[in-house]
Amino acid sequence: MCVIQSREARNIGYDAHLSDLPFMKLRCPPVRLPLSLCFVFLLSACTASTGLQQSTTALETAINGQVVEYPESGFQGAPSSPSPAVINAQLWFPAIAGHFYGTPNLQKSWHASLDEAGGFQLPSTTQIEQELSKLARPFDEQETAILVEPAATRVARLKTYVISEFDGEAVGTARWQASKHRSELLLVYFDRPCQVLGSLFFAGQEHRFDVRVPEAGLYWLARRHSLFGVRPYRAVALTQPVVAVAPPSTTAVE
Repeated sequence: MCVIQSREARNIGYDAHLSDLPFMKLRCPPVRLPLSLCFVFLLSACTASTGLQQSTTALETAINGQVVEYPESGFQGAPSSPSPAVINAQLWFPAIAGHFYGTPNLQKSWHASLDEAGGFQLPSTTQIEQELSKLARPFDEQETAILVEPAATRVARLKTYVISEFDGEAVGTARWQASKHRSELLLVYFDRPCQVLGSLFFAGQEHRFDVRVPEAGLYWLARRHSLFGVRPYRAVALTQPVVAVAPPSTTAVE
């Protein structure tokens, strides 16, 4: 305990505590913010640091992107321009209906070639949406840890592969990601406004979702990182995606 001696205290011969002094009687009431408001401030700070904003509309333009290549499996290390093997390969975007993960189950797919710098362009989103609107399916009923509302919502995801022009085999592991923040992306079609809440368990990993889409169409879903760990996937606004390629990995999630 902190103890001082004032002039008056020394005169009368006793120790005065800080709280006994007249000027210490004035106390400012503590400022207390509601816990929910504090959480919102923290959440906002973490979200802002990612640079990814909540999407309020479906994609409306063609998808122009760039391919980068990682030196280590698991998309580790510093990415660089694609090697000749990747430049000479072809991007393949098959679709999976009724789920976000697993083996493509639709015959329809899209392809794109790379230019010398590793750039590519997909067909217009309108064309892709028209095709997927016919092929999308309601979410897999066996997935009981995730809630899709309305339940009749039909979904389809465009997956990503880099295929060798020589033998048709995959060149490493590929995924969509944000160009600046390396956030992993899913490109998903929804046939109506909906919400997707809950978890999917695939390849030994849990993937959480808190997705709200305001209208039918294609959306980027991003899994953001924050002080609290990996946050759920949410629909985000994005203009320049990247297709990242890495050496094959036994733990890759598709």
